[in-house]
Amino acid sequence: MVRAEEGEGSDRSTKHLCLRLFPFLIASQVRGGGRYEPGEGAYPTPFPSTFSRPQKSQGGSQQAHGFSFALILTDPQKSQRDFAAEPRVRLREQPWVRSRHNIQPQRGCVPAARLSTAQKRYADFRQETKMKSVAILFAIACVAIANTQDIPKDYADAAAYLGRTGDYKANVFKIGLPRNDLKITIQGNAIPTPFGFAGWIAMTKGDGGHDVMMGDLPVLEEELNPVLSAVLDNGLEATAIHNHFFYMNQNLYFMHIHGHGTAMDLAKAIKPALDLIGKSTTKYEDRENSEIGPEGHQPPQTLVAGPLDIAALDKIVGATADKNGDCYKYTIGRPDLHIVEMGATINARMGLNTWSSFYGSDKDAVFAGDVAMLADEVQGVLKTLRSRNVEVVAMHHHMIGTDPQIIFLHYWGRGPAAELATTLRMVLDQLGKKP
Repeated sequence: MVRAEEGEGSDRSTKHLCLRLFPFLIASQVRGGGRYEPGEGAYPTPFPSTFSRPQKSQGGSQQAHGFSFALILTDPQKSQRDFAAEPRVRLREQPWVRSRHNIQPQRGCVPAARLSTAQKRYADFRQETKMKSVAILFAIACVAIANTQDIPKDYADAAAYLGRTGDYKANVFKIGLPRNDLKITIQGNAIPTPFGFAGWIAMTKGDGGHDVMMGDLPVLEEELNPVLSAVLDNGLEATAIHNHFFYMNQNLYFMHIHGHGTAMDLAKAIKPALDLIGKSTTKYEDRENSEIGPEGHQPPQTLVAGPLDIAALDKIVGATADKNGDCYKYTIGRPDLHIVEMGATINARMGLNTWSSFYGSDKDAVFAGDVAMLADEVQGVLKTLRSRNVEVVAMHHHMIGTDPQIIFLHYWGRGPAAELATTLRMVLDQLGKKP
């Protein structure tokens, strides 16, 4: 390729031109622009100084190739013999020639003698950049291929059993769980599902050829506890329950789950829970006027305050309740745990406690509260509450950096007061157990 001689043109203007053309150059390569075959004294036709419109040739036609750049056609007044003697640009792919009446492909070429020094340097630059562009695209393709892995057969079989599809990357098989059945609004604004109203389950290989499964299940308020029971009844663990958003027209919660086993065993364990998501028969719009009871059923009657036989409840629970109006509250610490923060002991008064409030009558009461648990106590408490038809509302931590870590679980239940007190006693019996 012929190089421009030293001293011809301006290096600064050439660099400026190249910098202006670089994005268009890359785009034209990606879009399949014309490929040139420059020989000795031949250069690719450069872009015009502006990119807003193509140039007109003396033949009256306009040309565009990829973006708005022009190929200068042969001077019609030049003799064929003189023209043949000059080195020209050879275009292997045909550009499009735009006329007033039609668009058709036509070959074009430019005598190299007409090119300015800046144009020649740009031509050299384009040839070098073209090769770099091809190399970059090839590298990107190689990375994409490397990051795309075939789904192992055991995961493919598990997905087929669940009737869902997933992808396999970074040695993790993952299935998305979008709630496309919901029309979510936040502060009255319609928000699309991909914004964050979706969950997932994922599996990856652990020791002994078994898989570790984790997931985040998106459940409505009325779906949460049936799904939780399905998770627990099939040998999986629930590790957190919480909300991700405020001001929603529907209360969507997220339940984190965990399990070990083969891919198919885990698929069989999670399927009953997945089958319940989006299948709730309780649909209501005005939540303020709704009286939804446990499991989404209407309560048998309006709740009436008192009387409550507090002495009988104290005997069942094994603690003494504090009276505050029509409510009775039990607060039970964890003396078996020694939690210290900056040298200060964190006791029941500082929040390390299990509490439960009762309201209503002996025949029809409600209770709600918070259970302070160690990590190895969580699943036992969950199973106890669900076996007694008590609803789990949330599960999270209240403190950061404690040793050991304390998990807190919130619950709600309704029924005869003595049965609720018995449930509380059963929960307390799960705490502080020695292995």
